[in-house]
Amino acid sequence: GAGRVSQELASTMDIFQTVMDFAGIDPPENLTLDGKSLKNVLLLANATSPHAVLFHYCSSRLMAVRYGPYKVHFVTQKLADVNKYAQTDCVQGSPKGEIFAGRACLGKTTTAHDPPLIFNVEEDASEEYALPAAEYAGLLSEVDEAVQKHNAGLKPAPPQLGSNNPALQPCCDPPKCTCNY
Repeated sequence: GAGRVSQELASTMDIFQTVMDFAGIDPPENLTLDGKSLKNVLLLANATSPHAVLFHYCSSRLMAVRYGPYKVHFVTQKLADVNKYAQTDCVQGSPKGEIFAGRACLGKTTTAHDPPLIFNVEEDASEEYALPAAEYAGLLSEVDEAVQKHNAGLKPAPPQLGSNNPALQPCCDPPKCTCNY
């Protein structure tokens, strides 16, 4: 309800399903949606998230998995120098550049982690202190099982931001493209 804060797991993918639920509209049966309705989380004080797991992608590459209080990173992206970014690309809070060093999901601006990096995001929201993977073998096994189950249910779809229409592309690798913030 109004005036309260919830710590329940949610995603921007949930917005469409939530609006549909509030409007009393069922999604088409032939459409697979990743989001879930947050209607109960928004209305009921003790409602829990409809998500047990969230999968974080960069394009078609699985980067990380949120699993309960943990976030497990298989791949990370390098960020731009924060001080330089603040001075040149985000002057007075208006972003003009990209916070990531590059937008490629593969290549020199990404690092694969084996074993994956593990963070307890409820205690370390900024993900600064990786937990020792050897002590979390059970968690990694559960996450691996969740990923396998997720992969088994994936239904590939054509990219919504295909390379054929530059007007639909997000700003990537400035100054090669223009950001109109």
